[in-house]
Amino acid sequence: MGVDYEQMRYQVAGINHMAWFLDLSLNGVDLYPRLENCLEEPETVKKDPVRFEIFKQFGRFVTESSRHMAEYVPYFMRSDVEVERLDIPVSWLEKVEKFRQARAIRNQKMTTDPSIE
Repeated sequence: MGVDYEQMRYQVAGINHMAWFLDLSLNGVDLYPRLENCLEEPETVKKDPVRFEIFKQFGRFVTESSRHMAEYVPYFMRSDVEVERLDIPVSWLEKVEKFRQARAIRNQKMTTDPSIE
């Protein structure tokens, strides 16, 4: 949007890592109309597709990045097509799965009775 973030004023409400900008202004001017204009700019939306999708649906912008919002709202990861369309990085899922597999192997070795033959 090309604004000086230091000059912005906002009111935010939410829980934990999921909060919403209730009010967003610069020098007393509401910035939500400018955000609405951003919806018409594909290159801008592409930078944060999940946040903009939530903005379209609810009329308020969220504080979290698209990647994290997709984690918190599994609707956005309901299919591979949707993950690709929204360009959601899922490499962390692969890392989590590898960690779970390694932990399962470790736990099995630690809890299996050793052979006494």
